[in-house]
Amino acid sequence: MAERIFSVLSSFDHAHRAMPLSQIAKRCGLPTPTTYRMLTTLEGLGAIDRTPAGLYCIGPLVWELGVLSPTHDVIGQGLRSVLLQLAIRGRMIVRVHGLREQRALCLEEVLPNGASDPGGGAGRSMPLSGCAAGHVILATMGETAPTRPALGEPEGSLLARIVRAVQEQGWALTTDRYNGTEYAVPIHATGRPPMALSAAPLPGHKPDKTPVDRPNAVQEQRLLAEMKVVAAHVAKALSETPGLDSPMSPPRPLL
Repeated sequence: MAERIFSVLSSFDHAHRAMPLSQIAKRCGLPTPTTYRMLTTLEGLGAIDRTPAGLYCIGPLVWELGVLSPTHDVIGQGLRSVLLQLAIRGRMIVRVHGLREQRALCLEEVLPNGASDPGGGAGRSMPLSGCAAGHVILATMGETAPTRPALGEPEGSLLARIVRAVQEQGWALTTDRYNGTEYAVPIHATGRPPMALSAAPLPGHKPDKTPVDRPNAVQEQRLLAEMKVVAAHVAKALSETPGLDSPMSPPRPLL
């Protein structure tokens, strides 16, 4: 029963936020009548809701439980205003990431206008090897990190070198000709899985696809200094969260 319930809930994702019964049944692989009974029960509990068009969507109960997770309760700690200040000063999109299996999961996202990117937001994830936040998380994990997650040569060796560099300098960056430079620094929160704070150019700010310049050395160091201050603030708030008196168990091997 539990597996079926989670199969129904897991059929929702960023690309499928609201769906009709038939689509949910197809995505979770259950008979339509069974799926309907599960949805009816979950709707009664508040775990499933309905849109004005009658489509099924995730309900408030799932959110209320989700923010209790030691990785997801960033949203519930009143930290958005601190992240917003950084986003406004840097004119960048600011995100908090946490480790989930082999991916960097976005736990919070703030644009300078206080909103989140319509195409992104909390719940989106990236491979650890594919973003600055992932590189920081790998570096934070140290000896337990899979320095070559699902990569062969030469990609694995390159990633290992990147992780070593991040460990030495204390921050990471990834560059893209058209999307600019993304920076990330670690969030050292007691009792939490590896976490990172990242800052990147605003989405869609270069519609003509002209190259985005990397900040100069002075701008870069100023941004990194501000990011480290914010990361320390986030870490302090998360470390003092009631109900997490003992450290969490180490993350399970990713491979």
